Amino acid sequence: MLPAYQCHWPEDSLPEQKITKSICSWSSKNWIAYSTGYENGNSSLDVNTVYILNPDMPWENFPINTGHQGLIEHLEWDASGDYLLTVDNTGMGKIWNQEKSLINNWTCLENCTIDLNNGGRICKIAWLNSTAHRYLPDFDKSGTMKEWFHRFNQNQSDLLLTSYKENNVGFVMITAERLVKVHFLNPSNKLSKQVYSDRLGTLKSEIISSDFVISDAGKLFVAAVTEPCMVELFSVTFMDGPNGLDISEEVFPCIVPYVTGEPDFDEYEITDVKCVKKCNPNFSSDLVVVSSKSATASSVKIYEIRKEIVRLHSRFQSQGQTGQPTDTVNCLLTIQYPDVQIEHISITSLQLSAAHTSQITSQTLLPKLLVLDNQGAVHLYSMYNLQQIAQPSSFPELKNDPFDSTSFAPTDHAMFSVSRNAKLTLLTFSNQLNSQDKNKAKSIVTMLQCCLAESRSPWDIMLHISTYEKPFIDQCLQQFVSEFNENDGNTQSLFRQSFSHFKALIFAILKDYKGVFESYNQTFLHNIYYHLTALLQNEKEINLLEKIHNICLANKKEFEMTKIVPLLDTKDVTFSGLSNLSTKPIIQWLTDYMLHLVRLLLATSHHHNDWKIVLQYFDASTFFILRKTCILFYILFQKNPNIQPVYVTMVNSTEVLLQLFKMISKLYAACLGDPQSGDALLSELPFSSLPLMYLNYPTQDPRGTVLSTTSFNAMGNSSFNHYDIQLTVDDWQTVHETALKNPLIMGAHDIYTQKKQIYDGIRLSPTSLVANESVKQCCRCAVLTIYNCHQTRSFNELWANSWNDNCLCGGNWKKIY
Repeated sequence: MLPAYQCHWPEDSLPEQKITKSICSWSSKNWIAYSTGYENGNSSLDVNTVYILNPDMPWENFPINTGHQGLIEHLEWDASGDYLLTVDNTGMGKIWNQEKSLINNWTCLENCTIDLNNGGRICKIAWLNSTAHRYLPDFDKSGTMKEWFHRFNQNQSDLLLTSYKENNVGFVMITAERLVKVHFLNPSNKLSKQVYSDRLGTLKSEIISSDFVISDAGKLFVAAVTEPCMVELFSVTFMDGPNGLDISEEVFPCIVPYVTGEPDFDEYEITDVKCVKKCNPNFSSDLVVVSSKSATASSVKIYEIRKEIVRLHSRFQSQGQTGQPTDTVNCLLTIQYPDVQIEHISITSLQLSAAHTSQITSQTLLPKLLVLDNQGAVHLYSMYNLQQIAQPSSFPELKNDPFDSTSFAPTDHAMFSVSRNAKLTLLTFSNQLNSQDKNKAKSIVTMLQCCLAESRSPWDIMLHISTYEKPFIDQCLQQFVSEFNENDGNTQSLFRQSFSHFKALIFAILKDYKGVFESYNQTFLHNIYYHLTALLQNEKEINLLEKIHNICLANKKEFEMTKIVPLLDTKDVTFSGLSNLSTKPIIQWLTDYMLHLVRLLLATSHHHNDWKIVLQYFDASTFFILRKTCILFYILFQKNPNIQPVYVTMVNSTEVLLQLFKMISKLYAACLGDPQSGDALLSELPFSSLPLMYLNYPTQDPRGTVLSTTSFNAMGNSSFNHYDIQLTVDDWQTVHETALKNPLIMGAHDIYTQKKQIYDGIRLSPTSLVANESVKQCCRCAVLTIYNCHQTRSFNELWANSWNDNCLCGGNWKKIY
């Protein structure tokens, strides 16, 4: 393992003593929630603060004062990453989400403080909608994204095999009183709706600790520590019943790790238990990992449940016994640690089905077991073949300050940890996994495609990619883009936003900030185009738009718009929905974007007139949309001259569109594999005297994110990058310094301290703030926009209100002023 960086607490929040309890959880949207209980300066237990951390910008650390009276023991994100459940040691739960969709402004949902267990302790809890996972494809076999993308259907491992599966908002939990509970919530307001429960087994002892996993059969596989030396196993099924949800359980044989024939058996006690989804078709069941220790040694044992014929001694056989196979517990692997103590074990979070892992050889994709001992050594094992992945990594600083809690990133390439002295550290597995993966590029592309289908953040994959050299990263990018472009238009549209963000992250690793900028530009372009076309009101306008689409598709190599427009019947088409002045900033932006392409091509004169370098940042779908936009604008401006945009040229507006269409059509043909179409671009390029005013691309990311600044290739085991956590941003100058400037002024631009003026990247216009207005910024592309708008500010609100929850690029908002 390799330390990526450490986070440092603010001085006024640093725990003065060892923490009593810590818990952390990593969401699918790449936000880390963590909480600690510790003695503060007044010798009272501080238990009610949860922090939200952005791992790519670790100085962005947002506190939530939860108001819990007991020690927080569970933090659980739902599948979307929008809701966070906090549960304390008295069974009280609270559901949190972002107020006004701001990641640094959290609020508890109204009336969503829920007594989940009548004051009793909960051993394990999970959201119902986070228990369903998808299968990964057999990427080692031949095939591209186009061929297997449709296989990303939700698998049969759904916990609720009943009519309730369509209303799966709620939790499943195991309590200390041996109860398995399903707590349903109202999907609209998250209020408590129904509770169903059943008892596990017939023994009277309470559950000390527990874990569960959803099996391929759609059952809850539960392991519960009920005695210091015993683990009970259960399989729980949920079906429709006469009184609602019927819960039934099957009891398996118990696990007793040590028996009388082993030395010091009576000194051992179980310290932790984990369940692992069956990921190898050769296994008979889901697996159970049990760690235990004595005064001088410790061990980890891995078990499965297997059907076997048990041969009993004759004195124990009952009359009529036929020797039928019965459930038995079989130990697959025992890992002994003589003379050391196990401090912590954890299992990676990505769920794989055994049906789709038989051909996978990449260690980056397979489930892993992490073991930390009291000498500061971290051991990593594959849960697929039960073999050690690499030699243990030694961390002397962990010898006296081991992990107290850990959480894995959405695709398991990194791990966040809180130590017992409250040290926050993020680690990556890259130095072990790089040498193990025989098919690196395909593995990485497969994981990126998985993140597209699963709506997972790829940040930890990008952390892994950053350990390679530039030629290999270029290869991954080209393969990822190529396979994505082979999909049909509907599939591309569905995943366009995430796809552009993934490209931007890879460009950031390559330090190519032109690529970062253009990737987000294309996301804006697609969203703006679809918004404009959605304003078409009557059937004739909608039919015209469809005809434009079909004609552009059928005439891929037609470069003259004057030969296409006569094929369209524009009579009685008024475009009244587009003629409103509120759409003018959007139309202006689209026009500026097309002129921006002209400037890009003119700038290639600095690169020996190699216009093809422009194509590395664009794809055919972008040029296809721009072709349709040119035709749409050509008709619109003839019917509504008052909404024409402002051009940085004296050329007639009609001529501008004709020339832009010709240029864009040639670029489109070149993207489709006809490079000759673009060979004459520079000589025929319109507006040859156009000022090159927007060609100063950023050369670095002023925000200094981890992916864009850290060189992991040169980092050794003993080196750390330190970042202080800053809880607030105080002034406009700081905001300006930490924002990514956009050459097209669609994002964070110059902010004038005295006049309080910004360029609103959502309303696409310069804006002066008035009293009581606030500013928020996108965590991805750094776009600025206003919220809590003054009642007189209604201009372009239909468009702006479409992006209240997320930015156009899909990023979360954060309040900065």
